[in-house]
Amino acid sequence: MITDAQKRAQAKYDRDHTRLLTMKINTATDADVLEWWDACQNKQGSVKRLIRQEIDCYADLREYLKQALSDLAEKAVDEGACYPEEVIDDISGRLDAWFELFKEKRQE
Repeated sequence: MITDAQKRAQAKYDRDHTRLLTMKINTATDADVLEWWDACQNKQGSVKRLIRQEIDCYADLREYLKQALSDLAEKAVDEGACYPEEVIDDISGRLDAWFELFKEKRQE
């Protein structure tokens, strides 16, 4: 049996270290999601894995685009164009801003 002290300690831990997330799922338009959910053995682990895969996907895309930008700038310089560092930094900053905006829009 759990003592009152244990209950208080667990409540304090939960308050300080956890968040409860909830979702409302439409049974008609999200039937495929509900079918997957009902068949899933480890719901919390599966949802966290899917979210982390999504995060990794965009992190990989961001790195790919930054590398592509760097390669493009290097090629342009090799071909005689002169791109000041400020231009490259500006484009890189705009890319960062675009990703932040994209993340914000995905949260809406």
